[in-house]
Amino acid sequence: MAPAVARSTPIDESPEEVRDAPTHGSIIGMTAARKLKVSVSLSEDLVSAIDQQVDATNSRSSIIEHLLRQAGRMQTEDALAKATVAYYQSLDDDARSEDAALARASSLSARKVLGTGAQKFWTQATKRPRQ
Repeated sequence: MAPAVARSTPIDESPEEVRDAPTHGSIIGMTAARKLKVSVSLSEDLVSAIDQQVDATNSRSSIIEHLLRQAGRMQTEDALAKATVAYYQSLDDDARSEDAALARASSLSARKVLGTGAQKFWTQATKRPRQ
């Protein structure tokens, strides 16, 4: 059985009928991913910065969507970092000792499984450049 093919026009309507029909905020022809059409007001400097990134493969919409997704990821990472700090700050001495023991045991087990080559790689990979 052949896979179903998405159609941009309903079977019983001609392209002209679809073109003249109300879109209710969606953009005709966008079948890959449903998107809503929205209108926003931005300062001229922001629009200029966005327009500098527009090219044959990146529209204003795709650039703005990418930036919004990136901002969302950054907020999620920030919230996770804050929650991690809060968790470790909330540990009492017994919990800190248990956590340190688990970390040592995990490191020892990893060295046994991966060998010393992996330890050298990990040491190099986790070194942070000084600022």
